[in-house]
Amino acid sequence: MGVPKFPTQHHLTFLLRYYHFTEEERALNMFEKALEMLARGGIYDHIGYGFS
Repeated sequence: MGVPKFPTQHHLTFLLRYYHFTEEERALNMFEKALEMLARGGIYDHIGYGFS
């Protein structure tokens, strides 16, 4: 097995909450980068237009 191929939802939620409480820009940058890479990689629902 090994490392998950995609970030799990709780990791992304953690980054947003951490940023909210600490205002640490790196957390927000990591969150935005993860979503950007997911969108570029085509990992989304082609019918509902949401991330899977």
